Amino acid sequence: MKLTRTTTLHLAVLLLLCLPALAQTKVLSGKVVAVADGDTITVLDALRQQHRIRFQGIDAPESGQDFGAKAKQHLSDLVFGKEVTVEYEKSDRYGRTLGKVLVGQQDVNREMLRAGLAWHYKFYEREQTPQDRETYSFEEARARKLKTGLWSQASPTPPWDFRRGGSRRNSPADATRRSESRETVTTADRTEAVYVTRTGAKYHRGSCRHLSRSKIPISLSEAKRTYGACKVCHPPQ
Repeated sequence: MKLTRTTTLHLAVLLLLCLPALAQTKVLSGKVVAVADGDTITVLDALRQQHRIRFQGIDAPESGQDFGAKAKQHLSDLVFGKEVTVEYEKSDRYGRTLGKVLVGQQDVNREMLRAGLAWHYKFYEREQTPQDRETYSFEEARARKLKTGLWSQASPTPPWDFRRGGSRRNSPADATRRSESRETVTTADRTEAVYVTRTGAKYHRGSCRHLSRSKIPISLSEAKRTYGACKVCHPPQ
């Protein structure tokens, strides 16, 4: 097929627009040494550095929710003790790396949706590639239709509602419209702020010596869900 000069120019412009997005994608590899819940793990790399990984594009039930324990167990079966590759672009406000986790060629984020043990996190779907966005949405829809996992319940509570202390059962459309209110830190949480590091698995008091290299504020309620308490400074529990 012979390309016109105009078509060639358009293709060149599209390629240039795609290059920045491709350049932003980073990769880390290592062994999974801990599973905190259905969408958070700890990876130990070849330099013995730990990385807290928050799965991008999905949101699994919290530990105190129905299917929270099952989500954690299923994720453990998929990744614990295994070598994984994490494709990522950034970290969240808690210092966790946001990424897609792969065991070989298997997309673990997608597998959690397929098992009916996570929601497609539509609040931030625009941060996904178009292909992942479409695939994750499809997997959730299929799990809903087949009543797989948590979808065996008539109206499961989304974890973003549960984190805010509510039991209101809303649709994904409702959740998307309220995206800006996701994981709001309440005044009470701020008065009980503790701190974590970028690579550690513990939370600390502000004066703890383990915070010499990095010091990331986090609400106590969030810290207790995903981190252990430091045994040196003994933060509130």
